[in-house]
Amino acid sequence: MKMTKKKLLGHLKELDLDAEQRAAVVCAIVGHSRIINICLGQVTCSRCDEILGDTLAGVYDIKDKVIVGHNCNDCKMNYAQLTWRDKLYTPDPFAEEKNENQENSKSA
Repeated sequence: MKMTKKKLLGHLKELDLDAEQRAAVVCAIVGHSRIINICLGQVTCSRCDEILGDTLAGVYDIKDKVIVGHNCNDCKMNYAQLTWRDKLYTPDPFAEEKNENQENSKSA
């Protein structure tokens, strides 16, 4: 049986899950998102934060991934290839992060 977005959302609605539990359930059912975070070479799923691999040791290929915080052409092209299975309950990888110094200077 193929899981559709509509079916998945219906099942999730029936459950009483917090955001962390919901993310883990979605990843267990449809797989980890190809939208990822990288910190010191460690690759994590942007939806559930599970460790997926390590780029420093060369054991995780990020060719088809979208890195949160990257705004490069490769990430943009990869994002265009993603489906709802990758985008559901993930952060916008291209969202502008607010600089704390900018906010402080605006309030002064």
